[in-house]
Amino acid sequence: MKRYLKILGFIAFALVSLTFTLLHEQWRDELQAWIIARDLSFPKMVYQMRYEGHFVLWSLLLKPFTLLGAYLNSGAQGFWAYGGIVWMNLISWVSMLIAAWLLIFRSPFKGWAKFAILISYPMLYYFPAVSRCYALIPPLLFGLAMLYPRQKERPFLYCILLGFLAHTHSYMEGMVAMLFLIFCYDQILKPWKTLSVKERKHMVGAASLTVLFVLLAFLQVLPAFGVRTDLSSCTYTLQRTLQVLQETLIPIENEWFEWSCYGVLVLLLLVLFWRYYRSPNIRALFVFVGAIAWQIGFSVWVYPMMLQREYLFFFILIFVIWIIRSSGRTLSVVLLVVSLLTLTRGGKAIQDLYKPYSNARIVAGYMERNIPKGSIVACDNLSKVISAYQPDYKYVSIETLKPLNPYGPQKGWRTEKIREFSESVMAGKSYFYVRSNIGIRMFYVRKSKLEKLYTISRIGEDEVEPIQESYYLYKVKNGM
Repeated sequence: MKRYLKILGFIAFALVSLTFTLLHEQWRDELQAWIIARDLSFPKMVYQMRYEGHFVLWSLLLKPFTLLGAYLNSGAQGFWAYGGIVWMNLISWVSMLIAAWLLIFRSPFKGWAKFAILISYPMLYYFPAVSRCYALIPPLLFGLAMLYPRQKERPFLYCILLGFLAHTHSYMEGMVAMLFLIFCYDQILKPWKTLSVKERKHMVGAASLTVLFVLLAFLQVLPAFGVRTDLSSCTYTLQRTLQVLQETLIPIENEWFEWSCYGVLVLLLLVLFWRYYRSPNIRALFVFVGAIAWQIGFSVWVYPMMLQREYLFFFILIFVIWIIRSSGRTLSVVLLVVSLLTLTRGGKAIQDLYKPYSNARIVAGYMERNIPKGSIVACDNLSKVISAYQPDYKYVSIETLKPLNPYGPQKGWRTEKIREFSESVMAGKSYFYVRSNIGIRMFYVRKSKLEKLYTISRIGEDEVEPIQESYYLYKVKNGM
């Protein structure tokens, strides 16, 4: 592939993905990370991870940009008052630019396979635009793939990247373990007798860094199993997890097509195993099987496979085929087919160009126009993320009747206490209530009964329904 075509491809990828990134409106999981980084000190961020189930690495990356956003947007109005949050999405975009550069200029794939990967749904839109910790995984994987044949020459860099990969998400720990074991066997155990004292120190020292990274990651989320009740109540069954993988890998709903894809996949694995079972490349197959098995197990017993986690297999597949470095076309064809299959979900990316992904920013605008700063605002457990856009209000939980901790743990759902809130907190005064779309039907059932006591009116009617989530702003007035 000629260099000028690679440069043009990279520029095109950068511009299209930037368009998706700038037009995307952040949703709850993105905003939660932003307010944690904005409001908490480093020790408190680390402590908070037990409630998040994630690692602090992403929050640390966001921290300086929350300060920069606050500085640049001080005194700004309207959209620009919320513009600081876009830094979060730009971090994801830059991260995926690095991944794209490594893919285009360093990977061994055919040019058409590289192009297919670039335009795939997770590469072009989902990981750069929807800003979460997962955006760090592709560049780390591609960097590790590039260093894989040079582990002996660059052991410290390789093991440091492996350690950072362990801090992206718990779903990647299985892959980290497989690559770490291969590194220890190939670079330490197998050649131990032929290594000099200096080489032994280098290899053991590099491996120790990975162990230290993994230990630090494990200590951050270990307390989550004692405080996150949803870790046991929201897991998938094995059947549901496999169904998610099927829907992602084989999105076309046709039984004949599904079974054909399964047959080709099994045949390909058998061919690869037969071809490489006596070759060092057999390690790549072990990495793939071990990484995917870990993710399936994690989904079934700990945390469900959904959103970006569904597409981690795609980047693992790219990594595995990259380190095999086959000169044939077969594996590049596999990447081409899988990349094109992901485009069946591309409709959501197109929708994001003209529809809000979340209407949190719209509701924040309603608040800015209708509620004086410093006023008490009632909200449910999930609408706390409105504080990412509007921190200058006194948020009180409609469920507990206590001041809301915007980065606090999930407490589960309780009944809205509108009557108690009106009497105890507001002493009969009118107030505003922000409500998320989750459980909104239950609210409407209670709302019909409460309307006998209160005038409940919605402020602002969105013409376009958001893609991911909705928030609603109500005014609750005592009496009819």
